[in-house]
Amino acid sequence: MLQSPIEQIQPMNLMVQGSDVEALFNPLDPAPLTERKLSNELLEFLVESLNDNEKNPVTLSIKNLPLDNEMTKEVWQGVFQRRIEDAIKNSQTEISLILRFGRQTLSMALALSLLCAGVTYGAQQSKHFDALAPILYGISIVVVWVALWFPVEVLLFDWWPARAKKRKFERILAGGVAIVQ
Repeated sequence: MLQSPIEQIQPMNLMVQGSDVEALFNPLDPAPLTERKLSNELLEFLVESLNDNEKNPVTLSIKNLPLDNEMTKEVWQGVFQRRIEDAIKNSQTEISLILRFGRQTLSMALALSLLCAGVTYGAQQSKHFDALAPILYGISIVVVWVALWFPVEVLLFDWWPARAKKRKFERILAGGVAIVQ
């Protein structure tokens, strides 16, 4: 967990307390510290701290990181910049998966729509089901509407939060990472 001195200093500068380095990275990741993913808590903090409407770059300042001959400021900056780049790639993957799911469900809904249209047309052309045709037509309209609702919702709206998250990470990457002592 991140320790409490996590604060937003200015709209264009986010300050994160780095004295507990383990809290900044995913503790379940078996990779060496410099190759671990950022912790979910830190990623959520970064996303929630930024306004969706702003487009200015944001500097991520990390305070009190332990420095030595091996882990210099430049090495830490590179580590955090690579992890922000990974977060951008993950957000893009999330967008792609959402849109793929939307296209798949839309194709299934369209297949159901064609089936309903065929059944309704068949009933209208048949003399045996002539009285049943208006009822089948009304039912098929409702079935098609319900079937199309979810895919259209996914394709129109569900990918926007992932896009906003990606844009926020891009703003942080554009602003760079500063190591502050």
